[in-house]
Amino acid sequence: SSSACWTCLDAVLAHGYGKVGDEAFRSGLAPVAGKYPMAVAFGMSMTASRHVQQALDELTAAGADRIVVVPALSSSASDDQLRQWQYMFGLTDDPGYLQTPRVTTTAKVTWTPALEDHPLVIDMIADYAREMSTDPAKELVLLVSHGPTLEADNAKNLALLERIAARLKDQGGYSDVKVMSMQNDAPVAIRRANGRTLRRYVEDANRDGKRVIIVTNLQSPRSIQQQVENDIAGTDYVFNTKGLVQHPNYARWVEAMAQQATPGPDL
Repeated sequence: SSSACWTCLDAVLAHGYGKVGDEAFRSGLAPVAGKYPMAVAFGMSMTASRHVQQALDELTAAGADRIVVVPALSSSASDDQLRQWQYMFGLTDDPGYLQTPRVTTTAKVTWTPALEDHPLVIDMIADYAREMSTDPAKELVLLVSHGPTLEADNAKNLALLERIAARLKDQGGYSDVKVMSMQNDAPVAIRRANGRTLRRYVEDANRDGKRVIIVTNLQSPRSIQQQVENDIAGTDYVFNTKGLVQHPNYARWVEAMAQQATPGPDL
């Protein structure tokens, strides 16, 4: 038999969340960075790919001949963001936002799935709901997401949220679990309509005497949480505004993705 070995390092591509959110993201990844050489590339990348190229260069300079790219997105239906990253790597000719210079590397690149409804992700959201819960049978949980812009992508995102919601209801014993995709970057009319729908969910639950718990699958504590609160100002609810990166499972998810994408030596 023969054996093959290589140096495998992680590159995590993330949207970027501002100073506080970016620091929370880095802190959340610290347990993984202590085990694997890692580079993080922040930014929506609408006009540039320099930060992604820099991350790749840092990893190859550290000796990588295989790089695992972990797209830090709540869903693979995150339309233009994922497409632009894939465009940079030459995986699609659709640039998502704008054409950017494509990246190059001598290392072999392997991509992992987004967060989706991985069991570790469901456990994170379930924990955040549980932290706010006092009497599940009398509570409505609202699972809110940023949501993609395009309707076809949004339909996929809603299906994903419903799968997570079913698990939350089954595990937590809540009266009900509803989902909401805010489509935060969609045209104003669409975003406002989604805000009105969310408000109606909360107001209906208030009238029915149910306690409302809001959780999200947002990765950062500084994402659209404040905008969501503006949508439902004056209603009665509790909101766990934590980002998934603040949960210990987040680092475990990144590590699981890296291990899943990294084959062992040939036997």
